[in-house]
Amino acid sequence: MTFLNIKVWWKHIIGPDARPEETWLTLLWSALFSVIILSIALLSHAPWNLFQYLFVALVAFDIGGGICATSTNAAKRWWHRPGQGFRQHLTFLALHIHPFLLALFLPGFSWVLAGLTYGYVLLASIVLLKTRAYLQRPVAFVLYTVCLLATLAYANVPLALGWFIPCFALKLLVAHLVPERPIADRAEEAR
Repeated sequence: MTFLNIKVWWKHIIGPDARPEETWLTLLWSALFSVIILSIALLSHAPWNLFQYLFVALVAFDIGGGICATSTNAAKRWWHRPGQGFRQHLTFLALHIHPFLLALFLPGFSWVLAGLTYGYVLLASIVLLKTRAYLQRPVAFVLYTVCLLATLAYANVPLALGWFIPCFALKLLVAHLVPERPIADRAEEAR
């Protein structure tokens, strides 16, 4: 089965032409990020059971790895290749139901916060996907900054989960959605 073939699955995530360095950096950072997040949870005495700690480690592995993987040149070429338009990007983003899983499995992450996080990232993604190419990078950083400031000011989450919303938005808005290409073409700006 193709779905169970890890090499095929990995190439679909990071891009079929990923260099070994991109793969190893992504895997190492995923593991290190998980260890860091688990350390924060343990040091903050998060009131979780073993399943919850393992769940957080898995989410951290995905989010941390996703930040690294989708920002590589190989992933940029893959996810922004011809045929990958608005619908494909929005579908990819909509499948990231992580906030709802956190609300389901972890105390301190409310359903309201899950809905607001998910809704903001989808809405910001729509704005970003509708933005002209030469403005996408700065708009992505503005949208990310709004998310970060709102999280710091209003999100009442335990210390052990304080990383999630900013890293979730970083992965999807900045790392994934911004195509990697030089904007030297003034014709694009003229439109």
